[in-house]
Amino acid sequence: MQILTFSMNLKLVSNETRKKMSSDSTDEEPQRPRIVDGHFRGMKEILSTMEPDTDLNTVSELKERVHLLCARFLGGAWKNAPLDDLRISRIKGGMSNMLFLCKLSERHRPIRNEPDKVLLRVYFNPETESHLVAESVIFTLLSERHLGPKLYGIFSGGRLEEYIPSRPLSCREIALSAMSGKIAKRLAKVHQLEVPIWKEPDYICDALDRWLYQLMQTPSGESTFNISDEYSSFIPEPVTCQTIAREFDHLRLMISKSKSPVAFCHNDLQEGNILLPKASSGNIRLPSLSDEFENGPTNTLSAFNPADPKLVLIDFEYASYNYRDLTLQTISSSTRSTTIVTRLLFTQ
Repeated sequence: MQILTFSMNLKLVSNETRKKMSSDSTDEEPQRPRIVDGHFRGMKEILSTMEPDTDLNTVSELKERVHLLCARFLGGAWKNAPLDDLRISRIKGGMSNMLFLCKLSERHRPIRNEPDKVLLRVYFNPETESHLVAESVIFTLLSERHLGPKLYGIFSGGRLEEYIPSRPLSCREIALSAMSGKIAKRLAKVHQLEVPIWKEPDYICDALDRWLYQLMQTPSGESTFNISDEYSSFIPEPVTCQTIAREFDHLRLMISKSKSPVAFCHNDLQEGNILLPKASSGNIRLPSLSDEFENGPTNTLSAFNPADPKLVLIDFEYASYNYRDLTLQTISSSTRSTTIVTRLLFTQ
């Protein structure tokens, strides 16, 4: 019932937003571009033509569009603030999206508890745009269950979400036993969710088929890939599309024989997608992994700070129902440690 309610609310919000934007577009706003929802995609074209080191606050067309987005989705002080009181900065870290911190001048006080800063996410991944409805449902559900950032607005080509002052974890931090336990508990809650999306665990196989097809369309022999010595011993020589296809067939066979339960999975849980709130970032004691394994868990953190904040999982753009064990293997490969996998198995 809760899932049905929030899904209906999402649809109502979308309809109301569409109506409001349609009516607003008839008002005369000479200082702002007249943009309806479908034209927010123009933001991607603007960003695509910019140099990496461009000061975003000097690009008037981009700043006007961002200002209009924040004003219409957040309202309050954002709606009344002049364009010069908005600052935009690029946040590094997105692998398939572009992230921006949108901040309002401190002299503007909230009118109805609206935030003074938000995260703007612009999609650059074609696969994300192809299942935007599903991802919007997933993000809304995670937000309501306090398993992810708050959602402030969805538009064609991106969304506005809560900005959480934080930093991503490192591989070494994930492998710490105290940290892995917290990740395991967080991920277990995700695996227990009932999400109103496709329940068949065919995401991985479909994605592999699609990516292999794309690879086969590229000219052969025109690219050179330098593999570090660290990984070269694990790669057969030569590697062809036929070799990869045989590996996929073997993977499908192993999956069909596995007894892994099917659950709602993140599917991309690497260190960059696990955030530690900034208030606790400085309180982590990070000994070497060898010290931890020799001395036991007493040499690692038992809590991040007195408030013990929750870790935040982000970037659910690849989330789907999947074989749970594949998610555990993703984390194990990232950390080169079985500690978190063991903990996850016992928290399901």
